[in-house]
Amino acid sequence: MALVEKTKNPDTLMSRIDVIRDNLDIMLKYEQAGISTITPTPSILKQALESETGKMLERLAEELARNALAKAALSTSDRSAVSTVQKALDKIQGMADKSNSLPELDKVLTQLARFIEKKTAAA
Repeated sequence: MALVEKTKNPDTLMSRIDVIRDNLDIMLKYEQAGISTITPTPSILKQALESETGKMLERLAEELARNALAKAALSTSDRSAVSTVQKALDKIQGMADKSNSLPELDKVLTQLARFIEKKTAAA
């Protein structure tokens, strides 16, 4: 899990989570058939993965938003700032779409959308 938690690229994070989930699904079949696999059991690990996935995505989304807003603050024009934040918003929206629109990402998406609205209204 440590490798997944350190990931900073949304696509890589989702890919790694999918690989873990796929492998747990395979082991889950053995567990359900009464064949000993690993400790903790695949069912327990799958529950933990589902629980932690939202937290990992939220952490990454917040980091992407923080970096985009910091970069936008240094921009010399509103247009440049909006472009920077829009790119982060698109990445995070992609994460939300791939993860069935986790509620954990809504706060960050709203924060970035408000920034864009504010900057475009001022222009």
